[in-house]
Amino acid sequence: MVKKKKLRWVILLCVCFLPIILHAQNYLDMPEGISYDSTSKSYFVSCWNPACVVKIDSLGNQSVFKSGLNACANNVLVDSILYVSYRYGVKAFNINTGVQVLYKPISANNYFDGIAYHDGYLYLINHGQKLYKIDLSDNSHELLASTGLGNYPQGLIYDEVNDRLLSCSFQNSAPIVAIDPETGQTSYALWTGLNNLDALAQDQWGNIYVTCNGTNSVYRYDSNLENRIVVSSGHSGPSGLEYNRGENILAISNFFTDVVDFVSMAPYSVDPSNEDKVRLNQNFPNPFNSSTTFQFSLRKSSNITLSLYDSRGGLVHKLVDGCYPSGTHCVNWDREISGGQGISSGTYFVLLKNNEQELVRKITILK
Repeated sequence: MVKKKKLRWVILLCVCFLPIILHAQNYLDMPEGISYDSTSKSYFVSCWNPACVVKIDSLGNQSVFKSGLNACANNVLVDSILYVSYRYGVKAFNINTGVQVLYKPISANNYFDGIAYHDGYLYLINHGQKLYKIDLSDNSHELLASTGLGNYPQGLIYDEVNDRLLSCSFQNSAPIVAIDPETGQTSYALWTGLNNLDALAQDQWGNIYVTCNGTNSVYRYDSNLENRIVVSSGHSGPSGLEYNRGENILAISNFFTDVVDFVSMAPYSVDPSNEDKVRLNQNFPNPFNSSTTFQFSLRKSSNITLSLYDSRGGLVHKLVDGCYPSGTHCVNWDREISGGQGISSGTYFVLLKNNEQELVRKITILK
């Protein structure tokens, strides 16, 4: 049995410190999705076990906003309406009055989880690898996608920069999947190499954040899903994620300890401590048939690996493994003579990694 703890406000990797406040009453129980309301300066947290939404105000005081939501998993706030995913579909409430304004059950024989909003439509994904699109003008719905969503879909957001939906999955070697909000076409936007991803968020600069239960950490990618760094660690089942853009605070729910961690983030689109440490240019030519050249730059000498992975995250070939001095380096890879004879045509990912950064590029091999 999990031991319950009082709510604590935790600052990790912070630029400015927030006070740590303990409260006698903690209503959080298996917390998941989080949304922030800038008007009331409050967070709304979906809790799986008591099937409720908990409101946390600016002073850290908690109250039960709504209860009786079976397997309450996630939520998204649109203006003053909070849309909440639960076992059978979605319900919505006015956060000012508490009045229920939408009840939308969907017969899908599986638990609903990730939820996102864009341009008058609500998107709802369930653990059975189905994505539904709800037209809020008449509350009608359609099955938008049922393939290519990963083994156990969890988080879902609308990517404002690239006009697409992004989803992550609770599985080993998990991908981040891109979904066209109009056609439902899916594709692997990124193979992460991480296990058990749960939630996604985006800041005002387009950076993408993802929670990883496998490492109990939160990672940040740039808007192209290429440069990755750890921005927060030491969590316990990080399951919900919200970026408070007004105050640059990342809110992370901990499923196993009934705690929400509030992480003060540096207000930069690029982390200055990592800028220019490592660069990986797109290979040329790309697409290619037999050979291509990878160019990377190091600000200081370091051990690096440059590895090729397939679209499912399986290691296909290690191109580079060794110590390189500072400067720019070019590596030519001819797959016919360098161990790649058996590699078929298709889409692959190249991962450059040292002890400071990880960079990813998508490449295409032709017949």
